[in-house]
Amino acid sequence: MLDKLFFKFEAIIKSQPYNGDMLKYVCDYTKSLKNSRPDIYNTFCYNIGYEFYFKQKYDMNGALEFLNYSLTNNYTDERILQDLIEVYTALGDQRNIMEIQRLRSLTGR
Repeated sequence: MLDKLFFKFEAIIKSQPYNGDMLKYVCDYTKSLKNSRPDIYNTFCYNIGYEFYFKQKYDMNGALEFLNYSLTNNYTDERILQDLIEVYTALGDQRNIMEIQRLRSLTGR
């Protein structure tokens, strides 16, 4: 069920990536689901944050919004940690790169 919801959210976001009212609703709802099915949740955050906002739109704010949802859900997800490093590198944000590397060291990576 959750995967179907996120599939719909993804389609809506991709069709209206800068609709502020819709994004607020989707973001609020996404945050409320963070402890349910971490695998599906993190995949959705990756698809929207990294693949869509960062890779396709080169929108750092959109990318960080969704990638950080995933990070708060599971700070050990190596894919999300690497994605965040890539986005922060593109921004030249050394402080946050170091913070993500610190989180990585806590997980033994």
